[in-house]
Amino acid sequence: MKDENKEQAKEFYKQGKYFFKKEQYKKAIKCFNKAIKLNHTNAYYYDMRATSKMNLDEYGEAIEDFDKCIELKPKYIKAYYNRAYSKVSLELYLEAIEDYKKCIELNNNDSLAYYNIGKMYLYYLENFEEAVKYYDKSIELSNENSEAYIERAKAEYYLKQFDKAEKDLTKAIELEEEIFDINYLYSSRGQVRAEMGNYEEALKDYDKAIELNHSSIPIYYFLRGNVKYNLGQYKDALEDYNKCLELDDSYTEAYEKIEDIKSKLNIQ
Repeated sequence: MKDENKEQAKEFYKQGKYFFKKEQYKKAIKCFNKAIKLNHTNAYYYDMRATSKMNLDEYGEAIEDFDKCIELKPKYIKAYYNRAYSKVSLELYLEAIEDYKKCIELNNNDSLAYYNIGKMYLYYLENFEEAVKYYDKSIELSNENSEAYIERAKAEYYLKQFDKAEKDLTKAIELEEEIFDINYLYSSRGQVRAEMGNYEEALKDYDKAIELNHSSIPIYYFLRGNVKYNLGQYKDALEDYNKCLELDDSYTEAYEKIEDIKSKLNIQ
């Protein structure tokens, strides 16, 4: 290959990166096409064209370019990550897992790769035991990722390991105490504690969730109503069910609970 072609290819690559940063992906692809035509052995040219295609939701073509990039540069972790993302977008979950495993093979301390595999098993394959296993490893490598604790708690909840889920949500709350929407963590922990029969503590969590959210999420009132119902606090539960319906009148279960309480309290 002539040095002149290589230099021209570099110029087209620079132009492509300029358009990429401007989010003008179609123009970027045209530049990368020219760069590749002049120099088809540079892995980064394929990588940038693939990433541009990925941003245009052209996942099949993006995967082909990531394949070529990896062929030329087999240890380029970024390409495996992006190819995995493209595969997930095409619902190729098992293939995506293999890409993340390759990232781990290249860097055994890659906590994010373990975390992403956990997500595959939790959300897409619904294999909760495997999800927990990969979240365990991710947390072992990086114990400040609140999302890993939250998602491991979800898997543990589905496995009915409520005590473990409670601990993980408590840790997540500690890590995320300054986050604006932390209310959902209190609500989640309340749900876990309710499943454990720890209604008093569950009630505290729902109170906190409602306080933090300024009382605008109907399901929080419904769930708190359930806890109060289980504690025999029927009048207070009735108020929560009514508030839930005030915010969203589609909660059929709330209507059923209200009728049940009225029957218990002989209210017409």
